[in-house]
Amino acid sequence: MKTLLKVKKLNCFLSLIFFVGIYANECRSEIAEMINHKNGATITKKNVLFFWSDAKADKYYVWVGSSRGAKDILNKNRRKQRFVRIAQLPNTKKIYFRLWTKKGGDWNYNDYSYDVVSLIKHVDFISQLDASCSPNYLCGFASSAMLVSFFKNEPPSVEMMQRMAKFVTNQKCPTKLTNIYDYDEAIYSEIEQTRMHISPTFDDIKEQIDMNNPVLTILPNYGAMGNKRCDENWTAGHSVVTVGYSSSKQIWIIHDPLCSDGYKEIPSKLFRNAARCGGEHDVQNFLTVE
Repeated sequence: MKTLLKVKKLNCFLSLIFFVGIYANECRSEIAEMINHKNGATITKKNVLFFWSDAKADKYYVWVGSSRGAKDILNKNRRKQRFVRIAQLPNTKKIYFRLWTKKGGDWNYNDYSYDVVSLIKHVDFISQLDASCSPNYLCGFASSAMLVSFFKNEPPSVEMMQRMAKFVTNQKCPTKLTNIYDYDEAIYSEIEQTRMHISPTFDDIKEQIDMNNPVLTILPNYGAMGNKRCDENWTAGHSVVTVGYSSSKQIWIIHDPLCSDGYKEIPSKLFRNAARCGGEHDVQNFLTVE
């Protein structure tokens, strides 16, 4: 008899937990929740789509700002639509997204924050090490090949990289480091469309990335990148393609031809120390294809 009473009490307790769980779920569903971007995620800067759960609401409202609860970026009534698209986010360290749900006359909200990255997608990568050269001084021509291939919308190749090297140095495997003027000439030999940026700043690089232009960047002091180098024995000058940055994460994103793959995240301090030319300007002249 005592055992039977214990079983009944246990069943009642489990039933209570079950119904409390259902009630809690129903309460949670009263407020819409973000589906595709979790709180704290990293999002791209351009053409960002947000969509949220169906709370059977009378209305949804969206605030997006540069601080929590702000609406300086977006202040939009979505009525019963469960998505919003933002074409271009500003240069800001973070964005804050407040998703309002109106149901039965009551307004409630969920808050989210995101790191923003400006990133050029689909920049094909090639490593200078794909070419059988020893010593291998093809970093600038590998970087040039990545810019040309992005412009032509075709994969970069060893043949393209060495063709440009031979055009400038008369050698498929140069025997010494070359310079940005050589890379300008090499790119022009392929597509006749380059632009050298004179006396630039780091903000100029960001501006080009925001315009979807990969940047051939000279790093006079590659050794300053420390353990973020793909060849820890190389400390002298180097060329990379800069394809993104994030002010909130304090990173730059590069294609480093000494690596085996692309889209490497480099802490901002290391990248800036490697890129500084030591003169009155932030960085050395850089190249884009426009």
